[in-house]
Amino acid sequence: MIGSIIDHWKYTWPDVWSVLARSRRAPSDLFVDLYRAATDSLQIPPEYKQFELTMNDPTQARLAFEQIRAQDFGDELSIVGFLESAFTTIEDFEIPRFDKLYTYLVRGFIKKYNLRYRIDDPFRVRLVLPGVFANFYEDLTRVNGTDPHLKHLMNNFEMTFGSYARTKQAHELNACVSNAFIYAEGLAGKTSGENDTLGKDSELAATLAQGKPVIAFVPMLEHAEGFKKDAETLARSLYPELPFEQVVLDFLRRYYPYGAWSDPVVREWVATPSRMNTDAALTLLFEKARDVYDARARTLKESHPLGLQVNLATGVANGVFVVRKVDQCARLLERVVLNAMEFDIEEQPTERGVSFLLRERISGSVYRVMTGDELLTNSFWNFYL
Repeated sequence: MIGSIIDHWKYTWPDVWSVLARSRRAPSDLFVDLYRAATDSLQIPPEYKQFELTMNDPTQARLAFEQIRAQDFGDELSIVGFLESAFTTIEDFEIPRFDKLYTYLVRGFIKKYNLRYRIDDPFRVRLVLPGVFANFYEDLTRVNGTDPHLKHLMNNFEMTFGSYARTKQAHELNACVSNAFIYAEGLAGKTSGENDTLGKDSELAATLAQGKPVIAFVPMLEHAEGFKKDAETLARSLYPELPFEQVVLDFLRRYYPYGAWSDPVVREWVATPSRMNTDAALTLLFEKARDVYDARARTLKESHPLGLQVNLATGVANGVFVVRKVDQCARLLERVVLNAMEFDIEEQPTERGVSFLLRERISGSVYRVMTGDELLTNSFWNFYL
């Protein structure tokens, strides 16, 4: 159950419509009414004069209907809609069992070509679940073929899924789910056009779930004047072929994506880059970039759903270290390598008891959590004892 009707439309004539027309119950004006119903679903309806001539000539209506191509409908949904409206048209003839013949023929057509539909009474074309997933996987395969990175992510998922199918081990399932998240977020970035998706965060989570430390560096912007000076120097060096105003606008689009619609000043800059107030634009860019990075660091550190992951092999939750400055990152990395990390133990009262947090000193990030929830605690010891 994987085929689509639009790919098999050309077979509806010999398998459905011509058989229907050969029935001794078929009315002489069958294709007049069917063609009228079909034109409601066509992308480009026929010209009025030609349509009137066709409506007055059953032979011409049959020929015109036979010549309708799948691409004339435009999409799958339009064809499905026509098949359902054709049933209503046939039913309106009030010929005994003629509508049942149509239903029988369409069901046979769907079964013959293994299409992803079924026919429910009264005539409704319904997607079946296996067909939906088969079509979805077919679409993913097509997208993967245009992007080597997505293809690599899918291969990783398929390998871990295959390993889990053979071993049924918990750590294999964890790797399988993690790789599925990574692929899903990579796909979101590809199809939405946004580069900053949670794809990188999913890779982060997969590493955490293996019990390995993860350091997330999120820049902290503090000095606007220094930012402006460095921005112009870097722009001249990295983008020598572009006007500086264009470089600033490109980065504004990244850090202030709705500015061109909601901010009249930005809208004027976009319309006429040469009239841009460079100093004002850089100040705005600094503020918006600072807000983006601050929000990202806060989310990763406090509330990101992937920022704390349980290693299924041990049952221990591992948190990400979020640092904002280069020297912080260097000192923390040194401590990780030398196994010299320092932590503080904090109590956190909750409605279900007191939880304990292990907070790393340099980054201030939560690295371990011991829940005070009695049910979760019992579940942990029942599984890992």
